[in-house]
Amino acid sequence: MRREMQQNATRRVADDSWTAIAALRESLDKLHWAWPTKKRAIAEEVLREPCEVGDVPKPSMADLARKLVRQVDEAIAKVRERLTRDPSHDWVARAHAPSVREAVLTAVKVLCSYDEDRASLDNGIGWRKSHSHAGHVLGSLTKLSVIEASQVLAAVWRHQKQVRPELRAAIFGSAEA
Repeated sequence: MRREMQQNATRRVADDSWTAIAALRESLDKLHWAWPTKKRAIAEEVLREPCEVGDVPKPSMADLARKLVRQVDEAIAKVRERLTRDPSHDWVARAHAPSVREAVLTAVKVLCSYDEDRASLDNGIGWRKSHSHAGHVLGSLTKLSVIEASQVLAAVWRHQKQVRPELRAAIFGSAEA
């Protein structure tokens, strides 16, 4: 009976470890834009760490995987909370129009595609440091709320020269914005 209990406990630890490693892989794949370079490097090291006897990830690596995923999830939540807590009232009225929300989401995705360096270089391409993380968080969404769109409108306004004239017209009402 003791041996069976020990085997069950060992099986639970192994399952928990594999679940943590799988969650880390999924987060790296689906939320790649939210992973800072240093955290990504640590996560990739965790995934390369050899397994213990019985092909089970080491409990310490599983714990680290859980912590990393939690930290990235918390960072995303903080950005979204900050954006909804402090709406930019200048842009709220414009953000109510569904066509504006769709157009500004397209602009965010364009700016994110330009921002491969995550604003680590001051090159005038893509987001600046002040908008890079929030831009990538919002650019990963398929739809923007009015509050999210109002924040994005303010950010895109600051980067409008990188947005095509027809997209600027759809967002701001004029290609000359």
